[in-house]
Amino acid sequence: LMEKLFEEGNEDVRPDVHSFCSVINAWARSQKPGKADRALNLFREMKKLHDAGNESLRPNVVAYNAVMNACAFTNGDVQENTRAVEIAHSILKELEQSEHGNPDQVTYGTFLRVVASQMPECDSRTQVVTFLFKKCCKDGQVGNLVIQQLKGMVSEDLFLSLTGQSPSEYSIADLPPEWRCNVVEGKWRRRRRFEGERSD
Repeated sequence: LMEKLFEEGNEDVRPDVHSFCSVINAWARSQKPGKADRALNLFREMKKLHDAGNESLRPNVVAYNAVMNACAFTNGDVQENTRAVEIAHSILKELEQSEHGNPDQVTYGTFLRVVASQMPECDSRTQVVTFLFKKCCKDGQVGNLVIQQLKGMVSEDLFLSLTGQSPSEYSIADLPPEWRCNVVEGKWRRRRRFEGERSD
């Protein structure tokens, strides 16, 4: 609707990345089926408009994370849940290869939530979690969100194996500094970085 109004000449409703993220997040909170595909389609439309010259729709990590969040909160049949995992994985790979940002702790924490909610407990899930956490460590993005999500979805033995700490007594401060060197904690700091990306 905003795009249509803008195309008709209403400059006051020109869509930007904020408005697209708001709509994607609204889909994530909805109970509608197919929300992951809906979120992906909105993201693709935003990216298409950016590629056509609309700089206010430049994708950023917040937009990628919003699509992943819709995947995390998908609640459908096996086929729809599997599709949500596929979309989350494709979005993660796309972000890793894009010029619009890098995965942050929200990305990793949200992907872990996707795995927790959409994959049954099995060896494959354990392998995905292990691989993802090690990559998160390598990127220096192990923050509170990641640790809390990990703690809630793996066994005590696996948590100990991955972090070197007990889930009942862990401390972020005791993790290797290189695991958390790029973490930005707090909404206001994420907002400041987001605004900085928009001004680049």
